[in-house]
Amino acid sequence: MPKKEVFIPLTYDKLFVSIFGNEEYVDILEVLLEDIFEYPRGYLKGKVALKHRDLPTFNKNHAKKQVDIVVEVNGDYINLELNNKYNKGIEKRNLVYLSAIHGTQLEKMSNSYKSYNNIGNSTQININRGHNLRYTIEPYLLLNTKNIDSVESRIDNIKILMIDLLKGKKYNMSRIDKWCTLLLSKSHKEFLEGLEEIEMEKELKDKIKERVEAFNKDEDEIAIYSDYTRGELEYNTGIEDAKEEGIIEGLKEGKQETAKNFLKLGIKPEIIAKGTGLSLNEIEMLR
Repeated sequence: MPKKEVFIPLTYDKLFVSIFGNEEYVDILEVLLEDIFEYPRGYLKGKVALKHRDLPTFNKNHAKKQVDIVVEVNGDYINLELNNKYNKGIEKRNLVYLSAIHGTQLEKMSNSYKSYNNIGNSTQININRGHNLRYTIEPYLLLNTKNIDSVESRIDNIKILMIDLLKGKKYNMSRIDKWCTLLLSKSHKEFLEGLEEIEMEKELKDKIKERVEAFNKDEDEIAIYSDYTRGELEYNTGIEDAKEEGIIEGLKEGKQETAKNFLKLGIKPEIIAKGTGLSLNEIEMLR
């Protein structure tokens, strides 16, 4: 049986961040955000500034955390989080991320309570796989539950936009649907077809194409993606896809084999533990 071709998709965190979190590709990020917010093409041109990804630490015991992508647009903050699996724990984690990012705006304010009126908006965009939304994209706001229909009951300067990748690919009609289809491409052919559907200048499409193809020619990236993704990552990205690939069984063995391969590549045990869910003791026993 011929070996199945490995294709590293845009839902691979490292590839996703290397494009949409890269200053060299900020014009592509502008297009993505325009399509998410349904702005006219060119509306965000030159208005998107990438910010550092480190969240503030609250005490010396609080570990440093990094989000996927943070940008500032005319004083407002936007955090994009790609979640290859969805559960309540991730939802709560991302809410903490959003609160921390919103709080960083206080650094620019004086101690006067009046300065709080000048805090910009903070929006978190959760690009999820398997959230099972009714629509491709749905907004979440803070509301007065006693008076939901009143405009005054809404606190809209901090909000979350949930995007369901699988729903978008299924509909494949709106601008954001087209991005969902592109992000979920499972082959180079699907990727090229999906890219063609995005309303974007050819120069920008060529930049994405070049980056994705470079990743898919890098033997080290393919090895890491293949070892981790064929077992654990693809399972995490959705039960149905995992069933299609026939990889649900033997997850424990898959984690151990992945850890062994990572050790051979010189990756630190702490990073392997975070990625596989194995304990440091379990990883040390695999040396």
